[in-house]
Amino acid sequence: MINILVVDDMEMVRSALEIVLKRYPDVGQVFFCTDGDEVLPFIQASNDKIDLIIMDISMKRMDGLSATKQVKEVFPNLPVIILSMHDEETYFKKAQEVNASAFILKNSAGSHIYRVIDEVRSGKRYFERGN
Repeated sequence: MINILVVDDMEMVRSALEIVLKRYPDVGQVFFCTDGDEVLPFIQASNDKIDLIIMDISMKRMDGLSATKQVKEVFPNLPVIILSMHDEETYFKKAQEVNASAFILKNSAGSHIYRVIDEVRSGKRYFERGN
């Protein structure tokens, strides 16, 4: 079983991801943070319950790229999937620079998101951009 932390400031996105993720038998618990500045304290308090993070880029207090950088400095082996509506090359490259495990677009199908989760769980990196 895999426990996933979803980090997004939009309640609708968090709820939709929970529905999508709960359809898959490997998913245990789904936890939530609403901003990047909550992520590191949440992980540290969770006693190793988090196996993977799905992180939005655009949030109010701390963006997902900064939060990913923080997480990777403390937990270098914890996979972080950047999930974004931004399809610009700048965001794609920055996600790689902060050592994210994957970058996928928010308009991805649920089945695609789960395939990417499988990829990063097996130690691979996955980066896609739209056309």
